[in-house]
Amino acid sequence: MIGLSAALAFTPPKAPTVDKFMESFSRKIERSFGELDRAQEDSLTKKQVREITRMVYQRIDLAATKAEEGNAYLQVLLHGSAEEMLELRIEETKPEDLREIAEKLDIGVKRLKYAFFIASTSPAWRPHMATLKHLESKTLKAFGDYHSAVKGLADTLPHFLESNCPVDFDLEKIDNALSEPMVEHPSWVNTGEDFAKWIKGMKG
Repeated sequence: MIGLSAALAFTPPKAPTVDKFMESFSRKIERSFGELDRAQEDSLTKKQVREITRMVYQRIDLAATKAEEGNAYLQVLLHGSAEEMLELRIEETKPEDLREIAEKLDIGVKRLKYAFFIASTSPAWRPHMATLKHLESKTLKAFGDYHSAVKGLADTLPHFLESNCPVDFDLEKIDNALSEPMVEHPSWVNTGEDFAKWIKGMKG
């Protein structure tokens, strides 16, 4: 099985939830130096930095998990067996919802970039700049991967969902297309007839 358990675990949150989460996260970064230890004047204490690091890593782990699940879902779509495809219950996932989530994630990543920039200009972070840059790199990668996974699903899923239009196949052209190395399809789809069965099977 091609990561089926991870794929089945992929349950994207609603777009408004993603938007609030990303906004809250960026604010925590931007205002992380808002309450300073007076004894340290303008610098964050080591304890504060540890707390911020813990908070950031919790969110990094969440984004990394969602990215892994989303990519597993996409791999099952592209390369899974008929049985694995059925287990995904793709009809319950709406591409328009995924597109909206991807949009919120894209906006959120831009907010995070700005938040880390603001933090980097504060004297509070100056003694801990290496830690801040490390957190920035890890955060942007994790949430960038999450965005890419959701966008990939949003772009791919419509090709597997039922359409009101009848589907006709030019088997000879499909045979030729399947021979191209850049054309992705499940490993068991080797001929135009296989492709037709695959698509019609997805349409019920």
